[in-house]
Amino acid sequence: MLKLLFLSTPVGPLGSGIGGGVELTLLNLGQEMSQRGHQVTIVAPESSKVDHISCKQISGTCQEMAQHNHRDTPIILPENSVLANMWDYARRVQDEY
Repeated sequence: MLKLLFLSTPVGPLGSGIGGGVELTLLNLGQEMSQRGHQVTIVAPESSKVDHISCKQISGTCQEMAQHNHRDTPIILPENSVLANMWDYARRVQDEY
């Protein structure tokens, strides 16, 4: 058995549909790995809705979706970024996985 830690897209809560194909792929992968006997935890923005998989919800400001910006627009982390907060959490617990 593996202990797996997956990080979600930072553009919105899982279950909201905002993450599109990334959200769908992550949930499908998590479900399949769980069904194969692995312990799966998903790190996702606050208010995420995930059935049958452990979900660590992280607070913070969601990231703006890059595909809506002009090609030359810089990608900037918002204040109290959920992306930064999710990776901070992952770094703190990485030895458990």
